[in-house]
Amino acid sequence: MEFDTGSFLCFLSFSTDFKQRALDYIKEGHSHVEAAKVFDVGVRTLFTWEKNLREQGHLERKKRVVKNRKIPLEELKSFVEAHSDAFLREIAAILIVLSL
Repeated sequence: MEFDTGSFLCFLSFSTDFKQRALDYIKEGHSHVEAAKVFDVGVRTLFTWEKNLREQGHLERKKRVVKNRKIPLEELKSFVEAHSDAFLREIAAILIVLSL
């Protein structure tokens, strides 16, 4: 799988089954380099999957906790009305602190 990502990194998500098949291929006696070519992943990725399996006991992705950083519209409106003389950078600084 090749993607033209320009100047930023592109992270792909592989299924648990795919990861397990790649690791099984290595267990069959193939090298990490061979497995990387066959499964079109990086050698470092294979070592990471092995480490995760060894330390965590599974190949599932970690659940990421994503905080909602969006401020409710009504809250924003009432704040701006109460502080109508404030500069935008001041409002932004206060709202960022409040949303943390």
